[in-house]
Amino acid sequence: MSAERPAKRRRFTSDIVTLKVGESKSETFTIHADTLKQHSPFFKAALDKKWREGQSLQVDFPEDEPDTIEAYLGWLHDGKVEAPESPGTDDLTFPFLAKLYVLGEKIQDNAFCNSVIDKITEVLDSPEWEDSSPGFSSSNIIYDGTPDDSPARTLFAFYFLHYGNFKKDESMDRLHPAFLRDILVLHSSRKDPTPNAPLSPKRQEWHKKT
Repeated sequence: MSAERPAKRRRFTSDIVTLKVGESKSETFTIHADTLKQHSPFFKAALDKKWREGQSLQVDFPEDEPDTIEAYLGWLHDGKVEAPESPGTDDLTFPFLAKLYVLGEKIQDNAFCNSVIDKITEVLDSPEWEDSSPGFSSSNIIYDGTPDDSPARTLFAFYFLHYGNFKKDESMDRLHPAFLRDILVLHSSRKDPTPNAPLSPKRQEWHKKT
């Protein structure tokens, strides 16, 4: 046990980093540097003392929302991904989860991305979403913020191909071109899943390597 104590002590006595969020940078969060560096290659590189962020102990996220950063910090604390619950026409759940996944891609935290995937499949399997589907805005967030080989793209294309209920008020021309391409590719090699089969048991198929 004595070998573990120095590591724990370093974790809780490391530098405090300030995260400034939003275009005006008016929202701020603070967290131990070692916690960020332990989980994220992005933060490990950014907080190197040879860079401005490492010297100032400040990292700016002008394109992100405070709720997104707060949810990530919450996950670092307790390992839980929290999202608003709003099945039905006013979908707040999946745009928020999509933004969390894009943040995970940005900061290169694969474990966080996998936790978001787990949450997405959990919510999609819940009875509250049985007669509803995420809107196109969620898939657009994913496709605008992730690389071509992102597992989240595969999950969204798979879901909309096999389970999605396209909303009557959403025009197909709002589909991201790459999203439509991925749906067509999956359709061409289509193997229909068991009807109403839950997604959660398949979630590791959409995980990143950690």
